[in-house]
Amino acid sequence: MFDLTPFEPGTTISPYTLELEFERALSDSSIALREVYELWRDFFSDNQGTYVRIAGYPLHWELFVKATWKLFLSLPEEEVFVHVRWQLPTAFRLGVHVEDQLFFYLYRRYPQEREIEAAYRSIRQTVLQSNVPLNPAAKGSISIRDVAEQKKGAYKKDVAIDDSATLARIEYELFPTTSERSKNTEEAEKIATTRAFLGFINFFRDTDVILPVLTEYVIRLMEPATAPEPVAGKKATKKTDQSIRLKDTAVIPQMPPVIIPPDEENADEQERDSRMNHREIQALIDHRFGKDEIGAYRNIEGVLATLESFAQKYNDETITELLYFDEDRGVFAWNEELLNS
Repeated sequence: MFDLTPFEPGTTISPYTLELEFERALSDSSIALREVYELWRDFFSDNQGTYVRIAGYPLHWELFVKATWKLFLSLPEEEVFVHVRWQLPTAFRLGVHVEDQLFFYLYRRYPQEREIEAAYRSIRQTVLQSNVPLNPAAKGSISIRDVAEQKKGAYKKDVAIDDSATLARIEYELFPTTSERSKNTEEAEKIATTRAFLGFINFFRDTDVILPVLTEYVIRLMEPATAPEPVAGKKATKKTDQSIRLKDTAVIPQMPPVIIPPDEENADEQERDSRMNHREIQALIDHRFGKDEIGAYRNIEGVLATLESFAQKYNDETITELLYFDEDRGVFAWNEELLNS
């Protein structure tokens, strides 16, 4: 069993050593990381959907947020909703690709369109009505809801998103001057993070239906190029406008195209000759996607999207089942029985 002693709040340990121990948990195994995550989840939670003690343990909180988003795809739905409500500002400050995580969570977790929309509505409501402060370690910090409504202090409904006072206030809350991490963050990075956070909140505020945006996200995930820029002078539709905001604020993983269309004249013959078996697909993925120190794919979203693409090309749904999440081990694993079929 992984030694949790260094991670227990109250243990005498330097911040440097705590971060080193956390990195060791990351590289040890997903099971070790989950044990650390559960320890901190139980410590910060009051079991009523509220996190406490954050101000007294800021570094533990930040590392807890990192652990949460590393495990995000495998967490229970009820925990995901609590994390979305409480952790968004900290996650953005720490450089987590929040948009990717949430969109891919919706895409992979819910098989039916109505389930996707229902989950999105719940997450959206959770975010927009959140009274959680942007800086949960400070008193008097404005809340996520204040940002969404832009109505408190400098936040008036006629204040534009690029207003300097608005950006300065958000930046101050996301990167407090009392934080060592904030002091070591370049100003350009602070501004970019602030704009990304504002764009994300405004996207939730303005987007009622997620499926068109999510579909475009998945398509872009599997294509090598980003969506084309809108034609100058052309009025954007609501859907196009959403896509523009997403492209500006989200870091969309890119990957080479998987499918090479056969010549029409010899399509059937080429399809038979070029079809890859399951082992060959595995080998291609191993070659294309890098792995971390424990052998896990660094871009699991891209791996799963590639399998989805092959399944559509070959009309073979078993391809999407080649890789599955092993809950006992806490990692994605290959289905050896299907690989040999």
